[in-house]
Amino acid sequence: MTSNPLCLVSDHKNAPVNKAKQENAEFVAGILAKHFHVSQYLTAFHARQARSFGAVVANKALRRVSDSLVFDGYKSAAMDDESICNIAKVRAELCERIYHQSAGVGDTDAVRRRLEEFCEAGGVVFPLKIGKKDTPAAISKKIVSAALRVSDAKWWRRQLRTVTGRCVESTLREIGGVCAGRSAYVSNYTLERWKKASHRNAETLKAMEAVTEIDGESVSVPLDECVASSVSNPVNRRNELMVRMRGYEEVATGLGLTGVFLTLTCPSKYHAITHGRGLNPKYEGATPRECMEYLNDVWARIRAEWARSGVRCFGFRVAEPHHDGTPHFHFMLFMPADSIGRALDVFGRYAMEEDGDEPGADKYRWDSKIIDPEKGTASGYIAKYVAKNIDGFAVDYDDEGDCHGADGAIRARAWASVWGIRQFQQIGSVSVTVYRELRRNCELFELPDSDVDDLRAAADRGDWARFVELMGGPLVERKGQTLRPLYQEADQFDNAYCEPVKKMIGLWLQVVGRAMGRSALITRDRVWKIRRREPEDQEAAKPPNLDL
Repeated sequence: MTSNPLCLVSDHKNAPVNKAKQENAEFVAGILAKHFHVSQYLTAFHARQARSFGAVVANKALRRVSDSLVFDGYKSAAMDDESICNIAKVRAELCERIYHQSAGVGDTDAVRRRLEEFCEAGGVVFPLKIGKKDTPAAISKKIVSAALRVSDAKWWRRQLRTVTGRCVESTLREIGGVCAGRSAYVSNYTLERWKKASHRNAETLKAMEAVTEIDGESVSVPLDECVASSVSNPVNRRNELMVRMRGYEEVATGLGLTGVFLTLTCPSKYHAITHGRGLNPKYEGATPRECMEYLNDVWARIRAEWARSGVRCFGFRVAEPHHDGTPHFHFMLFMPADSIGRALDVFGRYAMEEDGDEPGADKYRWDSKIIDPEKGTASGYIAKYVAKNIDGFAVDYDDEGDCHGADGAIRARAWASVWGIRQFQQIGSVSVTVYRELRRNCELFELPDSDVDDLRAAADRGDWARFVELMGGPLVERKGQTLRPLYQEADQFDNAYCEPVKKMIGLWLQVVGRAMGRSALITRDRVWKIRRREPEDQEAAKPPNLDL
């Protein structure tokens, strides 16, 4: 049987094309295999690039993305937790070897130099902070403590989880993996990783207990119950924030102050994705942490000028993400009505200082609203911002994230966790630590007819307005507050790294204390130890099986 010569010619002409396609497929497959935990994101990105710009440009873009995901020279940052634990163990052992080799000759400076170089090469910061007043002896002790930290596999696990997690999330955010509708605030990869870590932590807490002695008898409390009753519980956290917000509003009303709601956002170059959900051509690669640095710097300069011009205020700041994970600030502040004009002039000027002439800056960079009590309360206005970033309470739909309110809240918490962002911050006013300590120990105080007992009673019933009043008012300076937290630094080394630990032991009485001839209220005189629960205790804690 003779072959068709036309077919031979056709096959010969197509051979270079087929070879190029094969090489292209092998190139893409190699990168996807290297980062297989996030391969679906890379596949989608490469396909979009190929459709828009062709295979050559798409391949170059994919290689650039792959390079940004490389960790430790050759590994993928999108590795599983088992790999992270293995790397942590190896690095801790290497650091311990370096430490013993250098410490053997008594040269702490050599220890510091070698370990700093090792940590820097591994993508983490050597945990050494030296103060201006530290003596040479104190510095040597700090170097030893830092060396012990980097010789601990647990320390490396924490660092590597943070570094690799942020590396992956930053890259996925840059290529469109964080976007409203699909995966608001954080990528689905990071969300699942955060959920697994949360589950792992919850299981650890269930297996541990706090133990102390009371009247000669051992008393134990499961750690998971301690956490559930604290502000680490999202419901408790939201409730406390709203109690404080309503209390501030009561104080402001009594003083004749006006509520002002302010919003501060980043310039467009900080945003990875546009409002139309496409890649932003102006984006310059800033991470959410770098965006927070920008926002905090602008806010610090605003407050400094407010202080110079006599604008005094108090309230709350909320940091929440845009749909692509770029943070922005909301403020609910209370101030005299005659200060509002000056305050807004300063706020707007600093908000527009960087790239203030770009299109849309006047509309999107900052905003302000004066709270009209006839139309609604300040606490009611900010309630949705608190809820949508904690547990989604009473939030049916999250418009920014284009998702259900509860899902958006979980994603917002994951976003804050992975980037180390403080979501809520009190502006001015009194110590919430004192408030919590009085509530925790409300039954310990029996000081009738005293401001301290009134403070205890106000804290016990959750009356933040009265508590603020008794502490010295919403604008009182720290040194003028009635009570302050009292800390004590242990005389002996108290942690695994030979570092003295500063612990809260009670409350410091200021004016009231001096008048009564007392200086402190000791609220934490018991020594608690954390230990693993006995298996039978854990078994007994399980609910009975129900035969339904």
